[in-house]
Amino acid sequence: MIGVSPRPPAELRIISKTHRDKQVFREPAFEKILADKPPEPFSAPYTLLLDLEDFLVHSEWTREHGWRTAKRPGLDYFLGYLTQYYEV
Repeated sequence: MIGVSPRPPAELRIISKTHRDKQVFREPAFEKILADKPPEPFSAPYTLLLDLEDFLVHSEWTREHGWRTAKRPGLDYFLGYLTQYYEV
């Protein structure tokens, strides 16, 4: 093309290196990312993570009583039921 100057070698090296660096993040490092699930007698139950604060338990502090904690009605039954299926 007329009027277009070729890129200097330093700029070409920077572009090439940037392209290689981007490829590292685009493609996974390994073909298989997760390990196979262990056979049934050795597999652990799923883990269930619950947010306690203001969902299952409510805590408040007052000058008169200090910290007071209250749990929702039916919480013991709910957690007992979940432990049949999950590690809580």
